[in-house]
Amino acid sequence: MPDDTDDRQQNLSVKLLDAIDFNPLFRNIDILSDFAMLVIDVRARTWSDTFARIMIDDYLQLTQQDDTPARNILEFYLVEKAIVAAAINILFDNQLELGLRLLQLAQEHLEHLLHCWLYQPA
Repeated sequence: MPDDTDDRQQNLSVKLLDAIDFNPLFRNIDILSDFAMLVIDVRARTWSDTFARIMIDDYLQLTQQDDTPARNILEFYLVEKAIVAAAINILFDNQLELGLRLLQLAQEHLEHLLHCWLYQPA
């Protein structure tokens, strides 16, 4: 696209568009993954573990997924989404405080996930 900032030169700029939704190979995603992104964002911005837990409990009950495998998968997604969101906030949005908070949440969820895997009944 022509660059709007300088009419005298033939500079070109690139405008990025999130095209994942247009690619059938990437458009279908586990809904728990999308839900994890919402939960991690709400938790990072509100600092409310209680609110996040209520969201999780209500969602899993309403979707009839309130079992150990679903909770472990969601926990994994929470770790992943927190790391991705931290990278975006730190590297691209210059929001260091929020990015560090997200990394802290990733570590908390990873520790919880490891604890669940290490101490689950055989």
